[in-house]
Amino acid sequence: AFQNCTGLTKVTFEDGGSEDLVIAKSAFQGCSKLTEVILPVRTKTIGETAFSGAKFSQIVVPEGVTEIGRLVFGANTSLEKVILPSTLEKVGTYTYTSTTTDITEFYVQIVTSSSSSSYKFTGYEVAENNPHFASINGILYAKNEEGVVTELLHCPQSAKGVIDIPSTVTKVWARAFQYCDEIETFTFSNGLDGELVFDVYAFYYCKGLTKLALPEGVSSINAYRIRAHHQSESGNCIFSSGQRSDPGSPGHRSCRIHLR
Repeated sequence: AFQNCTGLTKVTFEDGGSEDLVIAKSAFQGCSKLTEVILPVRTKTIGETAFSGAKFSQIVVPEGVTEIGRLVFGANTSLEKVILPSTLEKVGTYTYTSTTTDITEFYVQIVTSSSSSSYKFTGYEVAENNPHFASINGILYAKNEEGVVTELLHCPQSAKGVIDIPSTVTKVWARAFQYCDEIETFTFSNGLDGELVFDVYAFYYCKGLTKLALPEGVSSINAYRIRAHHQSESGNCIFSSGQRSDPGSPGHRSCRIHLR
């Protein structure tokens, strides 16, 4: 409805009314001067790329919203923070009931990750009582049915230095750390509770990454297509155990760390 309205600077939806508000796919896409959006509590879903290309620095997704589409806040170089409600059940194409591992169907990012250094996004803030999602140091995680953080979905591109992964995490999703080129080391300070799977391109273009510090007790790693150092000098991700990944091996979707 308002796609490519480049003169639009502010959108406010009035509260009240008895019907749910659905913001459709690409509704405000390309509104390049849109710096403020106020959503009402009757909002239920926000469609794919709905606010892609806008210029607001922060967006508060109100309580009551259950679903936000992929790249809904994409291509916004001014965006610094996304605040998510306790009612949220679906992010991108991820839901807590999903079982698919097909990367063509799974794309959890709602914020753009890009090789451009102009992006300012510092992270997610999720309501503490959300039963399905959580944020730790700006990184977006998914929870299991017991409310335990088990899947790492997306890390803000601005992350730097050392990233410590919780021991309960069992999967790092495809492109979760894409273009996080100022991360140098991944650690597991509390060890691992079980198997950890890195999906395809989890570290795509992490050109500053030099070390994956495996916790004590890890005895093996299958590291195919980890893509930790795409177009870097070494071409390999160096593990503290002395093992190395082979980022170019074909036919494999992920790498696994096994506890034995």
